[in-house]
Amino acid sequence: MPVHSVFETAQNACYIKGFSVSSHTDKGSGDVSPMNLLLCAGAVGVGCMFAWDEKEVAKMDQFFKNSIDLLTGARTPGASSVMESFDLLQTGRFWEDRTGNIRKVLENIKLFSEQGNTGRALGKYRLWNLLDEFDVGRLLDGYSHSDVVVIRESDTKVHPGEEDERLYIVIGDGNRIHLQGEYQKLLVVGDRNQVRVLTRRNFIFIEGQENQTITIDEENTVFVSPRSNNGRVYVDGPFGNIFVLGSNTKICILDSFSTVYVGPRSSHNRVYSFNPVNWVWISGDENKIASLGRKNSYFISPVSARNRFYVEGDDNFLHFNGARSDIYLKAGSERNLVLLGALSRNNTVHSENDKNRVRDRGSGNELKPAPSSEKVVQMRPTRVTNYWLNK
Repeated sequence: MPVHSVFETAQNACYIKGFSVSSHTDKGSGDVSPMNLLLCAGAVGVGCMFAWDEKEVAKMDQFFKNSIDLLTGARTPGASSVMESFDLLQTGRFWEDRTGNIRKVLENIKLFSEQGNTGRALGKYRLWNLLDEFDVGRLLDGYSHSDVVVIRESDTKVHPGEEDERLYIVIGDGNRIHLQGEYQKLLVVGDRNQVRVLTRRNFIFIEGQENQTITIDEENTVFVSPRSNNGRVYVDGPFGNIFVLGSNTKICILDSFSTVYVGPRSSHNRVYSFNPVNWVWISGDENKIASLGRKNSYFISPVSARNRFYVEGDDNFLHFNGARSDIYLKAGSERNLVLLGALSRNNTVHSENDKNRVRDRGSGNELKPAPSSEKVVQMRPTRVTNYWLNK
């Protein structure tokens, strides 16, 4: 094994002051164990956060397996607005509804992504300037002036009340925003903003540089704009929905049953999944993904290239259709299935043991033992210290 394991690398990537990741302690002690939620979900007894329904998991798996190349192929007539889609997406754990609304969201993301790259320089806060032009402008449909709060400030604290159901739009830099209620909607445009979400079923739209979002409850949705860079998203609650169209974003999944979508124009993102049963879809280039949990499903689009994938967990499913990517199956991993699809080409699978399965249906792909000199430390990011989290 290399000196630096995938887990140690990801642990450093997701480190925040007062919010560490450990492979030994339980969540109740303040640390997150990559395996404790799997044990909890599979048990019938005291302390379970939610039941692991195999039928629900299978349905979600099948949805993603059938939808890799189809969801954003074309925008269907009458597709709902982004906000309407997210409203429906956050109605609970009804998987039929959830899969249908993920489809609508991705259709709108494709439209927004295409129209958002016209090359027109309209100033720093482009989202605000273009609200009336793009489909995302329909976010405000159905809202009266009394339903919207616009805050143009920098370096200030924004704490909407628990019962406040108004749409908050915060424009500025260095703000600290704290959501304490449910079903709250927040649009943040600016740089170096910090958003902390302690409750469930909230919607957060982020645009700008070096923004940070932390969700510590279930069923929250985070949308990172195509014009975002160097951001961080921490998901410490189940059933999250994370849509990243920006670049250089670090995404840490510290719970289960979440979906992560990395868009086709995004690149140099890092995705770390510590817990079981999450779904990750990669469509961009030069991303680094570390799978440390069990029974996660990963799907790499045909338009994706030059990604690096590190697998240290067990029973994961990787469906590769991209090009010129490297997959590292670490020595401690077992029973993982790597499917190199018909559209995959020139990928390399580095396997440190014979306990995983690789199926090659593509062209120019190669399977070889990982060189002993390969060190995961190459993907080690800068350690993050967040003094604000405990305030």
